[in-house]
Amino acid sequence: MFRILSGILTIGNLEFSIDDEGFTQQTSDEEKAKKNLSIISNMFGVNSDLIMECLTTMTTLTRNERVIRKFSLQSSQDARDALSKHLYARLFSWLIGKINETLNNPYPSQSYHHVVEIGLLDIYGFEHFELNSFEQLCINLANEQIQFFFNQHIFRMEMTEYENEGIIAERLTFTDNQTLLELFMAKPLGILSLLDDESRLPKATDQTFVEKLNYRFGSNKHECYSINRNNKYSFTIHHYAGKVSYCALGFLEKNRDTLSDSVVDMFKNSRDDLIRLLFHGNPSDGSIDSNKGVGVMLQHRTAAEKDARNRLTVGAQYRNSLQILMDRMCASHPVFMRCLKPNQQKQAYLFDEPFVRAQLRYCGMLETTRIRKEGYSVRLSFEEFIQKYGLLSKARPSNVPSITCRYILEETHLTEWQLGKTKVFLKYYHPENLEKLMNKYRQAALLIQRRFRGYVGRKHFKQLKSISQIYKDEVNQFCANIEDINSQMIQTLTQLGDKFPGKTVPSVNPEDDHRPRPPVRESSLNSSSQINNTGLGGRYSLPTTKIGSPPTTPTSTLTTNQLMVDYDSLLSYLTLKYGSPGERESCLKWFRDTQYPYVCHKGTFPSWFHGNITRHRAEELLSKQSVGCFLIRLSESRFGFSLSFRAEDRCRHYMINQLKNLKYNVIGEAKVHKSLDELLLYYRTHELSNWDGHLTEPCKADWSQYDHESLTPIQNNTKNHANYHIKNSPAQLHKTSTLPISYYANPSFPYSTKICATRPMMMNNSLNASTKLPIAIVPPFTK
Repeated sequence: MFRILSGILTIGNLEFSIDDEGFTQQTSDEEKAKKNLSIISNMFGVNSDLIMECLTTMTTLTRNERVIRKFSLQSSQDARDALSKHLYARLFSWLIGKINETLNNPYPSQSYHHVVEIGLLDIYGFEHFELNSFEQLCINLANEQIQFFFNQHIFRMEMTEYENEGIIAERLTFTDNQTLLELFMAKPLGILSLLDDESRLPKATDQTFVEKLNYRFGSNKHECYSINRNNKYSFTIHHYAGKVSYCALGFLEKNRDTLSDSVVDMFKNSRDDLIRLLFHGNPSDGSIDSNKGVGVMLQHRTAAEKDARNRLTVGAQYRNSLQILMDRMCASHPVFMRCLKPNQQKQAYLFDEPFVRAQLRYCGMLETTRIRKEGYSVRLSFEEFIQKYGLLSKARPSNVPSITCRYILEETHLTEWQLGKTKVFLKYYHPENLEKLMNKYRQAALLIQRRFRGYVGRKHFKQLKSISQIYKDEVNQFCANIEDINSQMIQTLTQLGDKFPGKTVPSVNPEDDHRPRPPVRESSLNSSSQINNTGLGGRYSLPTTKIGSPPTTPTSTLTTNQLMVDYDSLLSYLTLKYGSPGERESCLKWFRDTQYPYVCHKGTFPSWFHGNITRHRAEELLSKQSVGCFLIRLSESRFGFSLSFRAEDRCRHYMINQLKNLKYNVIGEAKVHKSLDELLLYYRTHELSNWDGHLTEPCKADWSQYDHESLTPIQNNTKNHANYHIKNSPAQLHKTSTLPISYYANPSFPYSTKICATRPMMMNNSLNASTKLPIAIVPPFTK
């Protein structure tokens, strides 16, 4: 297909000259002519010499004799142009057939009339140039035909609907262009018929054609035709959009647009399959069949191919096409879209108001708008009207839809509406008035919804607030119970230590206890039912430890079961005790009460500890350091530490947590460490999982710029750090700390005893009687 298009474009490059006898010959530039002919020959699959012969001569057979007649220069140029037009027309018809074949009904057994289709008609708009020729006449005739159909469909059908619905309306007036169509299309005295007659006469010229038109329609014989006195080749037609003067020069030749039999025979014998298929049919009568296989010849020849005298002219073909188009449109449900040009310069953001107004006038939009405005442009069925505006009627709906519609319209106090047999006919401004009335109901509905949602929300908030208070009371009661139980256990253990010095508490192995758990029941927790003589429930184990004596088991051998401190389980308590983890004062208070002895050594902070600095400040300090330089700081968003160090491309930050066994661990790493010093020492020789380097040297802290006292406990502000080490019983240890003894554990206290408690279940503000309260004695830590 694209090869044929390229050949059509190349045909336009052919040029001709005149020989001594006045006939056509090849141009003087033979090299250029041969090059163009060679390209055309390859594109169409025909001989180059045969192409030139068909464009410069005509061969006819008379009594078995072959007669060759040479063309004049104008005849050769016309033959060249006719060849291009016919090739393009046949290719276009074949392409449309292929598209229709693709979109055709996939079930051939069904009738064509049952196929639902969508047709698009896109034509040129009304044209009026300084010089208007045969092409403008055909385009304007098509627009007249479309305008006639538009008038029939919009105005006459509107009047028909008024009559069918029994609506009393004024007679609609519009410009009817039927007389102009008769001027063109009538037989045998229409403009197109006269043009065909003149085209068949050998001695007819464009001037004789205009003279015949003036004789038939001039001198006020037809209201749509005028004679131009100043130009013998010109005549004027009064179109619906305005007067247009046409120049008839070339009308006859353009109307003939004939293709010699030698050209048709040449392309029928082409080496290209598609070319042969195109020229075995006639685009004027639809005999080009895209469904035929390539190379399959038609079994018959059309009458137009057998007798050149019966070939349809361009005007006849155009008239037949318009008639077919009108038949198809009348059998469909059309939708009209008018396209307007904003300006004649084809520039963006340029709106030529007079030009656009003229287009609106020419296409009949202004007249259409006027008629719609005068008539009833809004039509709704009774059901649609009731469904849309039924709220406007206070009366009870009737079983008869027309009566209900009348109630609605009467209560709205609108005028100039009419009720038909099945529809409500309204003016163009009625829907706006009805919507204003409907908006009042919508606003009232929104107000009711808003008030109801507010009532439901407030009621739900009160319920949540009540439940929140219940939960808060349960937490407070739980904390109070834990404090009381811990105090009792401290006293009990202290008494046992004084009574049996040097004795150990026996350990109970939970694997040897096969008794089933008792069912859950609501009762208060008492020491006789829940705690045995050793102070523990039967299903919890106690490490074997001497009371009041230094530990014999090193810290590294302690297991998770022996150390029942879980940071996450105490997070809620820490928040209640210190406040939000993201607040600076909360983190400082947590550090002073629980972490100061871990970090401070003999009253001095290590050089790698920078206190409560921000992440941004840490990156500023490390930005000028070498790769691997590190520091540890308090976390900004939780109760914990952060490890910051300089990497190759940026600063990295890792969170450090304290585990159940009071050891330290970098989140995401498997290795645990007894202290922060041991953690840093380990990563000086080992790699992190997602970094290939090692920690090198600490970024030394300048404590002259930090708030030293905010990190130091109150006792240490006035006392020596050595005096801060309490070496008394657990009860005395508890008295010196701001934390409950259930949390306090410190490796700097050589003889401290750790008491751990997890939260029991709460029911009705009391401890769950069936839930054992886990209490473990943690061995004292070594320095």
